[in-house]
Amino acid sequence: MYLISYDITDNRVRNKVAKELSDYGRRVQYSVFECRITEQQYRELYHKLVVLMQRS
Repeated sequence: MYLISYDITDNRVRNKVAKELSDYGRRVQYSVFECRITEQQYRELYHKLVVLMQRS
């Protein structure tokens, strides 16, 4: 299990990150997700989030 939290001030980027995370786990607080995923899925998710952050 991975516990992923974030602090993003840009609403557009924050919403995109939350949407991506919701595909991998469940929201337990506003900026915190619990993800029961494999290590490979984590790598994929991490890559997607890096790309999202670079585009902003």
